[in-house]
This record gives sequence, C-alpha cells and structure tokens, in this order.
Amino acid sequence: MLSGVMADVLIMGIGGITADGFSNTNTLVVSPQRKMIEVSHKVVIVADHTKFGRRAVMPLAPLDVADVVVSDTGLSAEYGDMLRAHEVELLLA
Repeated sequence: MLSGVMADVLIMGIGGITADGFSNTNTLVVSPQRKMIEVSHKVVIVADHTKFGRRAVMPLAPLDVADVVVSDTGLSAEYGDMLRAHEVELLLA
C-alpha cells in the first residue's frame, strides 16, 4: 500500500539508537517504517536521550537514513558526535 505514497517529510519516533543504527520495539511497524523512510524526501527522527545507547528488538535502518534527529538536552555529547559522523543534523529541544 505504501508503494504509491510519496512524502516530503517523515517525522518518526524510534525505540533505540546505537552506532549500528535505529531500531524499534514493535515488530509490526518496522516494515511500514522502512517503506516510509524509502518514499520520504526528508527523514526526521524524534527520540529523547534515553533511547540512545539502547538497542530495541528489531533493527530498522542505519543512521545515515536520517536527515535530522531531534532529542532533548540530556543527550550525551558522544551521541551528538556519533550522529554528526554520519552527517545527521542534531537538534536539541
């Protein structure tokens, strides 16, 4: 169903973020999330600092699929460096 969809911006929450990439806890949404990433021009991931360093059940995608990650000011500097190394913009709110 999502094959015919095109999106300018995808804003998506996530279950975990590590150097290996993004992952999620709900196995039922991972496949549709992958498709939405594929059909979107810009991908924005929203995750509070507790999601970093945590690997959820299902791998979703490598870090470089995201254009922007939005997190909170509790985020450790090491994770900001990790995202920038993959050319992902980090916004702290």
